[in-house]
Amino acid sequence: MSTTKAFVFPLDPAAASSTKQGVNPTELWAKTPQGEKPAPVATVRTFYDTPSGSGGVVALSSLGELYAKGNTKENAKRELVRKAVGAAVKQVKELEGVKEVGVDVAGDAHAAAVAAHLAQYKFTLKTSPNPSPFSTVKPAKDEKKLAFKPLEVSAEAKKAWETGVVYAESQNLARTLMELPANMITPTAFTERVKTEFASIPNVEILVRDEKWAEKKGMKHLLVPQIRGGDDGHIPGVEESYSALLHCASADMLSFWTALR
Repeated sequence: MSTTKAFVFPLDPAAASSTKQGVNPTELWAKTPQGEKPAPVATVRTFYDTPSGSGGVVALSSLGELYAKGNTKENAKRELVRKAVGAAVKQVKELEGVKEVGVDVAGDAHAAAVAAHLAQYKFTLKTSPNPSPFSTVKPAKDEKKLAFKPLEVSAEAKKAWETGVVYAESQNLARTLMELPANMITPTAFTERVKTEFASIPNVEILVRDEKWAEKKGMKHLLVPQIRGGDDGHIPGVEESYSALLHCASADMLSFWTALR
């Protein structure tokens, strides 16, 4: 099977865009049917064999008319970028043969990275036709369907993109732990998974608490059979200790706990 490269461009309907990778989003968008008002945010138009003869796929996604307005706050603009990029990725990921996706991050590199990696996430425990990468018993190699790459970025934008990837992967991990059934993510399995995820993060210490610690601290509610639960019957005792919130890795992983809680 041949591999097709795709590009995702969030498009501001009210502004002209520059040509990247041989693609001018504004000119392409103008070739599609237009309404009286700018297309709503996350409206996607997909073009095939673009640029001509390349065999590539280009997905343009509208940022909506609010994006260009001067009174739109930064956080609101970020949300529009997330919606636009996420909608385009959801369409592109359904195409057979697409493995690599270039993302235009001119609007907001951090928001684009978060949206792209959240949009491709899909939890499943099905073992056919391929083994599930989410199984805690014998997980398959987690081969992501899409590999994302920011287009023509500065050093600052590259750093923002990388930070956005961490945010998204942290949220996806939290989603996985939430989705896993109780008979698979037992308290022991949960603590082992958390220790594994935090193993390479500096300035973070994971403390696993047992029944004796709970009794000593007067946390009798953790010792109730319904709370102990799980096949192993152990209490879900995990404590995270971080010593330097200003350290970028610790701050990034903090987003994981925010999403999980």
